[in-house]
Amino acid sequence: MYIGVPNKGGTVLKEIEIVIKVQEGDMQAFEQLFELYKHKAIKTAYLMTGNRVLSEDIVQGAFVTCYLSIKDLRSPEYFKTWFFKLLTRTAWRYIKKEKSLVPVDAIVEVIEKRQRVDYHNKIEQRESMRVLYEEI
Repeated sequence: MYIGVPNKGGTVLKEIEIVIKVQEGDMQAFEQLFELYKHKAIKTAYLMTGNRVLSEDIVQGAFVTCYLSIKDLRSPEYFKTWFFKLLTRTAWRYIKKEKSLVPVDAIVEVIEKRQRVDYHNKIEQRESMRVLYEEI
């Protein structure tokens, strides 16, 4: 797939050329690639998470991974497929991590519930001890 992207010199670069330039270390080309895919990447991540902030974190993480490993991409024409697979894997890692986290509100509820149960258990123990003491 060829997508034309204007660069600062006024010429239009094709997607494959941009990917090759990024692989060669051209940071401006990476910025072009970022601009080209950021909106679709955020939409994709949002569809997976339902959370805008988390989606932005996922996309940021995916682009960092992309930048660090793009030299390993053998066929620049498959960049889009490669990137969205990378994005999806990044999203799943973030989702898994998020599921293991307990929200602060839930922590407070759990603590309060435990305290109520402990309080009720103490009252029951005192009452049992009182009844036992009276029977003795």
